[in-house]
Amino acid sequence: MRTHESLLWVGSYTVDRNGHGKGITALSADSEGGLTAIGLAVEANSPSFLALHPTLPVVYAVAEEGKTVGAYRRSGDTALEAFGDPWPAGDATCHVAADPQGRSLIHI
Repeated sequence: MRTHESLLWVGSYTVDRNGHGKGITALSADSEGGLTAIGLAVEANSPSFLALHPTLPVVYAVAEEGKTVGAYRRSGDTALEAFGDPWPAGDATCHVAADPQGRSLIHI
């Protein structure tokens, strides 16, 4: 298994938002702040804003155009996979956050 000093996931705008992204990308950050793209962690429609669950290996992502929030669980060293069906988030939802205890998810 490959090790990373710090693993980051970054969202993107995909074709549904006139973007060129493919979904959530994994990046490695070194101790000097340099970033290296590892590759696509999971395909997803415009995961524009991401939030990590504070205790579980889960990433939440807002899909603005789809008006949903999806959950993705870690499925390998850097990969993610859909974790259940996305849930409705309403018009203009563009942010998501998990509370520090991991009991609630807020999207606005």
